[in-house]
Amino acid sequence: MPRTVNMSDEMMAMAEQEIVVSSRSLADQIEHWARIGRAIEESPSFDYQRVKAALTASIPYDDLNSAEKTVYLDEMDELSWAEPSAEEKAFYAKLTGPGLDENGKIIYPDDPDPT
Repeated sequence: MPRTVNMSDEMMAMAEQEIVVSSRSLADQIEHWARIGRAIEESPSFDYQRVKAALTASIPYDDLNSAEKTVYLDEMDELSWAEPSAEEKAFYAKLTGPGLDENGKIIYPDDPDPT
């Protein structure tokens, strides 16, 4: 049964470029990439759990094999563009110390009521 999936414009552009070379439909190309990704993740020489462990600094990056390092770097790239969570924003606010609100008033990260 066909389903609709939202994808980034960048991914769609890459898939559209590839269909010219591969002679696949857009849907077939994306399914092809999904099958390859699944096969890699299930490969005995690739362990996505190790990649996740490296992303959380549970194991060193240097302990990953070359395929795992490639996926690690792709994941890090995506994470670097992600909007920080509320918890991350609060954490970084504490690291940076006092700041200014939209009216120019000094606010302190530990102040529960900055008004």
